[in-house]
Amino acid sequence: MNADCFFFFQAEDGIRDRSPSRGLGDVYKRQIIPKAKEVDEKDVTTMLYCAETDEYYYTVKAFINDWLTFYSNRRTRPARLWVASEGKIHIDADEIVLDACSELGEDAEYVCDNDSLQKLLDDWCEEQTATTTYYPCYEEYVVVNWDKYIGEGE
Repeated sequence: MNADCFFFFQAEDGIRDRSPSRGLGDVYKRQIIPKAKEVDEKDVTTMLYCAETDEYYYTVKAFINDWLTFYSNRRTRPARLWVASEGKIHIDADEIVLDACSELGEDAEYVCDNDSLQKLLDDWCEEQTATTTYYPCYEEYVVVNWDKYIGEGE
């Protein structure tokens, strides 16, 4: 599961007034949650994100252990963890060739073998470590079944 997600919130009529904000919590509940899809934890190939703590976890169990250790004084327990999107390093061969040929003849960029350069760059990027990042994506979530884990973490 890997999805690119971008959310931009704007007033429906495009005009902002000075009325008191209902806060992100209402937007979160009215717009994001109803459109999201519940998935099983075993189907998640990236990390899980807790919006309430702004933390990432590999498993629901790791989240619950962390919650019980550091956040148990909070009144409300999170009901879901969001499936995170994954961003990896990527270098575009077309951009490199275009830049390298910018001061050469006008057709120089068209005679270069961009495909073999892209394969070389893709292989190099794949070999790099610590070049992946995760960010919240509010399209899929895993339900936190507190009853399943609560005895194990306390």
